[in-house]
Amino acid sequence: MSYKVLSFEGFVQEFKSVSVGPYPRKFCFVLGAGASKTSGIKTGEELVDIWDRELATRNPESHVQWKQEHAIDDANKYSFYSQYYEKRFEKDNGNRYRDGYNFLETMMDRAHPSCGYVHLALLMAKTMHNVVITTNFDHLTEDCLVQYAQTMPMAIGHEQLAPYAAQQITRPTVIKIHRDLLLNPINKTEELNRLHENWEKVLDSIFSVYHPVFIGYAGNDNSVMDFLCTHIDRFNSDVWACPYWLIYGPKQPEQKVKYFLENTNGYLIHHNGFDQVLVQLSYALNIRLPDEETFMEKTRKQYERLLDSVGSLMDASVSAAPNSEILETIGADALEHADQEDVATLYSQFVILFTKRMYDSALTLIKRLAKHDPDNPRYHSNMGVTLHEMGRYEEALAEKKKAVDLECDNARYHNSLCETLRAIGAYKQAQEEAQKAVDLERNNAKYHHDLGATLYAMGRYAEALTETQKAVDLEPDNAKYHHDLGATLYAMGRYAEALTETQKAVDLEPDNAGYCDGFQLALCAVKRHKKRRNDRSKSDRTGAIAQTHKNV
Repeated sequence: MSYKVLSFEGFVQEFKSVSVGPYPRKFCFVLGAGASKTSGIKTGEELVDIWDRELATRNPESHVQWKQEHAIDDANKYSFYSQYYEKRFEKDNGNRYRDGYNFLETMMDRAHPSCGYVHLALLMAKTMHNVVITTNFDHLTEDCLVQYAQTMPMAIGHEQLAPYAAQQITRPTVIKIHRDLLLNPINKTEELNRLHENWEKVLDSIFSVYHPVFIGYAGNDNSVMDFLCTHIDRFNSDVWACPYWLIYGPKQPEQKVKYFLENTNGYLIHHNGFDQVLVQLSYALNIRLPDEETFMEKTRKQYERLLDSVGSLMDASVSAAPNSEILETIGADALEHADQEDVATLYSQFVILFTKRMYDSALTLIKRLAKHDPDNPRYHSNMGVTLHEMGRYEEALAEKKKAVDLECDNARYHNSLCETLRAIGAYKQAQEEAQKAVDLERNNAKYHHDLGATLYAMGRYAEALTETQKAVDLEPDNAKYHHDLGATLYAMGRYAEALTETQKAVDLEPDNAGYCDGFQLALCAVKRHKKRRNDRSKSDRTGAIAQTHKNV
């Protein structure tokens, strides 16, 4: 049996049409690690790659043996997430899972919700599609519900709390079937082999009412997939609502996901990213981001209430100063005499068009916004970025300079200006702007990398090496940074080191042709260098022998 395929545009259309009317349908979102990638949290596959390299470094022979014992190879290793986690954070005299929790918590502390999570929160707060079921440990959904939708969610992060997930769900609800990050999250193989019976009851209740929309979930844990596959008959008999499975890019479903889709009445939908999916679903239901002025006004009022409470304990003059500063900042940023809903709509449309690379249409919208609010640096910056992508560098330069002039302490604007200056060959000015970005944000890997790229273009390889190495140190899993570090080392004639870095780039992104070419170039240089050295050594030996015979 083959599974049914639904285009993404068709899914959005269906989602919109069945969400209204006298008999509307409800949807819930089942999220996996892929949903959090653009928020700065690594996917399960990326974590497996990291742990695979670390285990190979710690004890190469033992790691090879362990993989052989578990029949792990490059084709199937991502289905062994829990085994990799256990192996990486085990210890001879017992388990040290605290190190594993520390690793995960540190990674998630650095995360920042992407626009997809913000729109998901707005959907949950403003529609009947108010349930998220997730295998993730993070708090991205809850944070966005509180911060952007200004709604307190019901977050159920442990199976012992599962009974609180009532069938008649009236508020946004987040169900974490692998537990919350702070409640001993599930990572062990034995825990992931079976879904807790409390969760089974909850999912039974939810799927009888809500159509599950799977997104960012690869189905690599047995607990959820075995539960779904065991109850295929419930989907087929309409006891449970029809499932929709979204897969990123042109990939096809594998293993249990394929079996599940082939044996249910569900749909497979290809998409271009979690953020785009949620933005367009929200847009289809006419749900927009809160306009800037309203959002800032609510924040200002909250802060004013805080100041009032502090003012009762402190001298009025102390609390008045920061209050006046905030009002001044808001006054400078606020749009005057504008229909804020129209402004927010235009900006959302601009983002969608730019993401789709429809630059002409995107440029038209951002020009309208900049004309409406000529002192908004974000509009000028985005106009400059759009013009840059269109190859209109001189115009892009003018807009980016306006953004910098309006907000001179914004590192992103300086770095963006650097990119356009570098594109037209104005390397000295580009280097100055890149340095300003680095000075403003010392721990931003991209800014160090772009400064390094500019210095490289100027032929200042030693300085470029320093900056690119800083980028690698800050983001050791970024293949581009390793590749460019290798290119700099190659330009300096340090071929063996260049080979090491280009190898790392290939290991991180083996399908990138450019990285493979860089590795081959470095490898050939190492071989040539070794051959010259051997030829020179051989020549020296031959000369020495000849001299010996001559002396005899």
